[in-house]
Amino acid sequence: MTRLAAQGQADSRRFSPFADPGKMGDPHRKVHPHFKGDRGLVDALADHPGELVRTDSPNFVCSVLPSHWRCNKTLPVPFKVVALGDIPDGTLVTVMAGNDENYSAELRNNQAVMKNQVARFNDLRFVGRSGRGKSFTLTITVFTSPPQVATYHRAIKVTVDGPREPRSKCSFSFLLHAHLYIVYFVWTTWLLLAIPRRQ
Repeated sequence: MTRLAAQGQADSRRFSPFADPGKMGDPHRKVHPHFKGDRGLVDALADHPGELVRTDSPNFVCSVLPSHWRCNKTLPVPFKVVALGDIPDGTLVTVMAGNDENYSAELRNNQAVMKNQVARFNDLRFVGRSGRGKSFTLTITVFTSPPQVATYHRAIKVTVDGPREPRSKCSFSFLLHAHLYIVYFVWTTWLLLAIPRRQ
């Protein structure tokens, strides 16, 4: 066996499968045959259609987050972590966010407990910002014995203002207002000139 082949086998043992950023609700999406929670995955999709995304752990999926969001603003839907295996009720689950600029972003309400294989985070808020053009990676820790960790890569971009209107829309709005102003100016000028002056 060559050294390269041996290294490849070692790498395959060391790392868990990569996360697929696509939404889990796609009915044509193929499930990896080696995922432990394949049966649980089907059940999770049925319970939460179109809401879930894979993590890099075969045992957990989580809610899809908006690609861009304003800091310290309530998410449009509660964030959930769904276990594809048996996790005892009452097990603590935490969420952390970070990237190469902000290693441990401030979060609010980032702890929940498992109930019926679902940890629901009430009003999870991202207070820390991810930085210009960058997104946070979420680290989900489930405090079983031993603890289990799942990662959601490029989960959400968090900025002060949140998503803005595209520049093209802003430009169109400006041109429309300018056009209306010109029409109004020409119309009022014509009316003033058309009214005969009193001698």
